[in-house]
Amino acid sequence: MTAKEVIAEAARCLHCECRKPETCLLRIYSNEYGADQKRFQGSDRKLVTKQFQHDTVIYEPQKCIKCGICVRITAKYQEEYGLTFIGRGFDVVIGVPFSGSIREGLTRTAEEVANACPTGALAMKGGRK
Repeated sequence: MTAKEVIAEAARCLHCECRKPETCLLRIYSNEYGADQKRFQGSDRKLVTKQFQHDTVIYEPQKCIKCGICVRITAKYQEEYGLTFIGRGFDVVIGVPFSGSIREGLTRTAEEVANACPTGALAMKGGRK
């Protein structure tokens, strides 16, 4: 790495290995409104997992805020499986119906969904957009 790349890497938040350090809306609004991560602290956090099932997209479900943007995009473009809300209440997760993989759910809209994701839970491999 060059000195410039090292400085840029050191300047990013190291809490979640964010793939959208400049545009993560969760980080921007948390800073703007002074969010305190311990205010509503519950049980221990789940470890962040990364799913590399797709050729161009990485999915980190624990970063997802369940905003539904990805669900709406896959529905708009009529993906065969797409993404949907699975479960109810606090246990809801975003996933591919019928226990499908991210590769099956994002056949045509992967880049658009990754670019629209406000937290980087769905992000392009190898690059930050």
